[in-house]
Parts: sequence; C-alpha cells; structure tokens
Amino acid sequence: MAGPRGRSFHLVPVQKKSRASAPLITPGAVGSGFAAGRNLDTMSLEAESKQLAQIDSKFASLVATYGYCDLSPGPDGFTALCRSLIGQQLAKSAAVSIYRRFCELFPDGTPEPQLAADLSFNALSVVGVSKRKSSYIHALAASITDGSLPLRQMGNLEDDDVIGHLIGVNGIGRWTAQMYLIFTLARLDVFPEGDTAVALAMKSLYGETHAGTEESRVRVANSWKPVRSVATWYLYKYRDGT
Repeated sequence: MAGPRGRSFHLVPVQKKSRASAPLITPGAVGSGFAAGRNLDTMSLEAESKQLAQIDSKFASLVATYGYCDLSPGPDGFTALCRSLIGQQLAKSAAVSIYRRFCELFPDGTPEPQLAADLSFNALSVVGVSKRKSSYIHALAASITDGSLPLRQMGNLEDDDVIGHLIGVNGIGRWTAQMYLIFTLARLDVFPEGDTAVALAMKSLYGETHAGTEESRVRVANSWKPVRSVATWYLYKYRDGT
C-alpha cells in the first residue's frame, strides 16, 4: 500500500484466500470499534464483491483473480495508528522493522497509550523512530489518555466524525484517517482520493483520460457507492499484484 507520497507500507496485512472461502469477521474484536450496521459484516463480502463487479465490469476480472474481498476489523486502534505514524514516508521493509522494534519496548509486545506517553525521545530513537514521529506518538498517546480522542467509541461515529477526531491529532492527516476507517473499522464506503497506489491502479485500468486527475478518479469512484472500500481493496491487490 502506498501513502500520498508514494512510499509503500501496509497497515493491516491481508492474506489471499481461495475464491470459495468465506471471510471471517469478528464483531467483538478487542479495540476495533466495530459497529453493526456501519461496517462490513460476516455475510456481506461475497455479495459486495459481486455487486461491485456488476456496477463496474472492470472489477469482474479482479474478483475472479483475487477472490472475494476479505476486509475485516483490524488490531487495536492505538496499535494501528502507531504503525501508520511510524510507516509514514518509509518503504515497507523499513517500516516493518522499526515498528517491530518499537513493539519490543512494551512488556507484552503490544503498544499501550499510557506506556507510550512515558517513552523518552532517546528510547524511541534507539529503535529507529525519528524525533518528529516520536512527537506524533506522544501526542496520540496523550490524546487517548486524556480522553480528547475517544478511540473506543469510534465505531459508533459517522465516517466524517471519525476523520474529524483523528486529524485533530498532530501527525494524523486525512489519508491516515481513511486507512483507519477501512482497515481498522472495516467501513464499507470509503475512498482514499489522495492515495498514490490507488491513483496508479486506476490510471492503469481506466487510462489517463478517465483517471488522470484526482477529480476524475473521485468521479469514477462515486459510481462504486456504497462499496468504495471494497473497490479500494481490489485496487491495492491489483497494484501489488498479490
């Protein structure tokens, strides 16, 4: 996956499944903020994938190649956001390595806001986190511990409200918030208009005439409603060739 600046990293790795397999989603996933009626459910993904193929014939071959979309709620919200912040503007291999060492700073290997807030810049620097990104992690941890970022309630909020809360934290922009909606909350209808990988995939599929600008890509994506997240999943798979 690539961010707005084109560097690759994966927020929530997904594994390729056989075409006949049914995805498993656990609404009670700890910290995911999964909310019934707002996110993808256990029975919808095959139907949503087929719906997308009917809406836009270009996705028919993608569904045949990659099987049914298997979006599901991701890890704890704080964990996902830390991974995103650390991975900003880094190649996937570097991001994975630094994030693994960052996790080793915590007793059970799982980042926690209270403990992260107490990590010194030096401790974070030793594992490869830059001073700027360290300040982002501190700001995120503080916003959760003081209650200004209601992370546990995000699953009950509308998409725009989730984005509004997240971009209020230093270091989190619209793209990161959209990735949180798609890969942590498993929201159904999100299109990351500023994503480089999505742009390149769409240009390849639709050509410069129909997908050469962000405005034109948004116009195409609007035809995928209400399953734009599913389309985004396929575009990432297509771009990665996995």
